[in-house]
Amino acid sequence: MFASGVVSDFGENRFWATFGGSAIGIIGHASSVLSTLGFARQIFRWSRVPSHFQFIEDRVVSKHQMTLRSRFPRLFPLVMLLAALAITTLVQTPSTNAAEATAVVADQVLEWFAAAEAGQIEVKFIPKDATVAMVLVKNLTDKPVTIKLPEAFAAVPINAQGMMGGGGMGGMMRVAPEKQMKMRVATVCLEHGKPDPNPKMAYKMIPVAQFTSDARVIGICQMLGHNLVTQNTAQAAAWHLTDNLSWEKLASKNRVESKYTGNVSFFTPFELRQALTLVSEVTLRADSMKSSLSSSTASSSSSSSTSSSSASPNPVDSLYENQ
Repeated sequence: MFASGVVSDFGENRFWATFGGSAIGIIGHASSVLSTLGFARQIFRWSRVPSHFQFIEDRVVSKHQMTLRSRFPRLFPLVMLLAALAITTLVQTPSTNAAEATAVVADQVLEWFAAAEAGQIEVKFIPKDATVAMVLVKNLTDKPVTIKLPEAFAAVPINAQGMMGGGGMGGMMRVAPEKQMKMRVATVCLEHGKPDPNPKMAYKMIPVAQFTSDARVIGICQMLGHNLVTQNTAQAAAWHLTDNLSWEKLASKNRVESKYTGNVSFFTPFELRQALTLVSEVTLRADSMKSSLSSSTASSSSSSSTSSSSASPNPVDSLYENQ
């Protein structure tokens, strides 16, 4: 009996303990709900747009002064939504950039003249005059391509109506599928005395090696394409090499001849001095390329050429000594 009585008392105490704990828990939850409702009600009161005037803390507050206090609770969900969208954009940006980078890497690299012969690109050469031309290139494929621009090129008249031209570009160009790009390039005349080109003349770009094997002329076209020399300086150097025009002939050449306004020289003394320096530079480079198979011959030839060029007087300066 004692043992069972002990068990019975324990069960009764456990019942009341469980009941009391549940009651306390229900009361606590109810208090929390009431507190939440009261807080929400207070926020609702704050969020309401007040009338034109309200008395708060014994002073009059206008509607404009209540703007921040009244609108902040309503703008809070919008602020949170914008923050979530910003985070989502930042998370997705690396994958998008990676996809674009992969697409660029996957582009097919084409050589300019080989792609034109294969019908992958269409090239149009439209000269404005002997000094500048517009080059149009169109991607004829259904995929983006990266085109390697020629370091130097020649432009030949299709109907043999004008002079031969030359220039350079260099670098890479990306063209979207079935899209056209255009470039403005500087050019020089490679055949003195023939008519200057114009937009109505049809021209075709060819590798400069098909026109000349002179490495000095090719070097001038390359330097012009990389903007290392001005057009007029490159023109004087080109005519000196391709048409054997002496510096005296170039100095006496006039761009405009008029008995009313006078003559205008084609080249200034400064341009001719720069052209002489340019010819010396491309000549040294050409000699170095020819003697590259023998290092000893190359070094001796370069040193002798340098010493002779430094010791000889400048022929262009002598043209203007008496002026």
